Amino acid sequence: MKSVFLRFMGTLLVLFSISFIVSAQNSDSDTGENQTPSPASQNSAPNSPSQSQGTASPSQSQGTASPTKNQNAASPTSSDQLSFPGQFVMITPPNIGPNPLFEIGSIVKLSWDYDDNTVHFPGKVMIIGTMPNNGNFIDPSTKKPYTWVIANNITELKYDWDTTKQTPKGISLTSASGYVMTLYDGDTGLVNGTVAMNGYVTNKGISFSMYVSDYNSTNDGIPRGYNPSGSTSLMHSFSMSLLVVCFLAIFYLV
Repeated sequence: MKSVFLRFMGTLLVLFSISFIVSAQNSDSDTGENQTPSPASQNSAPNSPSQSQGTASPSQSQGTASPTKNQNAASPTSSDQLSFPGQFVMITPPNIGPNPLFEIGSIVKLSWDYDDNTVHFPGKVMIIGTMPNNGNFIDPSTKKPYTWVIANNITELKYDWDTTKQTPKGISLTSASGYVMTLYDGDTGLVNGTVAMNGYVTNKGISFSMYVSDYNSTNDGIPRGYNPSGSTSLMHSFSMSLLVVCFLAIFYLV
């Protein structure tokens, strides 16, 4: 009887435990479904700095531009690169060294190029010459030294100046220093070429001297007017004459 009673009490204890667990689970589920969010929990999310739409973070702000993405800053290819005027770069005669010396009656070879600041390359180049400002070549109408045109509308980067043809009208070139040769952009003009304009070449002035050669020989020691073919013909005639004389002398001696 005692064992039966213990089994009965054990069975009741098990059933009571199961009933208590089931009732506890049902109570928890009912509490979760009926729970209402508190005002504090509803208002706490918008106040988060990472989710706030009213205050932008420094990395997302559109009002403050990053220093490396400033759209108002000038780019390297903008007009700031054109802040300097272009220039003629003389090749012949070179820019370095003393003022060049040109012989009157010769052909002076000129060549040039443009520096890196030049953007608007001249379509045609003009060259004018100016007489020395020594009081002997002053134009009464302008009170300035006489000028003359050496060349017009040059489309290449070189020119051969014939000093026997491109000379001042009514004035002879003389041995003197203080001559000036001016190259300028024919599209811009002589006057505008004195004003520094971005990308356009400015006028190029070259001081030079002129002289008359009194030498009968060239720099290589060859006489002026020497004709090599004429010299060869003369030597051939002399050789033939000498051969005839020798033949006659031998004939009469024999």
